[in-house]
Amino acid sequence: MIKSKTKLPDKLSELILVALEDLDKVKADPRYEIDLSSWHTSQEYTISGKCSVCFAGAVMAGRMAPDRIGESIDPHDFEPSDARKLRALNELRTGSLLDAMLEMDLEEISLSDAPGIGLYSEYDFIDPDAYASFRAGMRATSSWLAERGL
Repeated sequence: MIKSKTKLPDKLSELILVALEDLDKVKADPRYEIDLSSWHTSQEYTISGKCSVCFAGAVMAGRMAPDRIGESIDPHDFEPSDARKLRALNELRTGSLLDAMLEMDLEEISLSDAPGIGLYSEYDFIDPDAYASFRAGMRATSSWLAERGL
């Protein structure tokens, strides 16, 4: 089991902001590529020769296990509380705020006025506009959750 080098936030709104920060860092790092179909895949298994990460994988690479770039890892490699947070980020990436909230054991609330997130698949970030749209949707979701203390 991998012990995270940094404690992840317990509030989903804060976790989203941490993930966006790490996503921007790995996007700028030439050793990484963003592939939303891959948690954290070693460069030895990618065509590009770069470590491949998704939204949650960016957190693994950025602050949880930055020394594991040469390894393929996923949420089950971490402590259960961290694994749930990583799965929550993946649920957000697939457009499901409800499932992300369930992963975090958050109280059920009405989502009728929640911002739309959208479904992002493995190839969407080839388009810079899609990356900007994803970031904007996640920031809006984070703000919406923060307003509710989540």
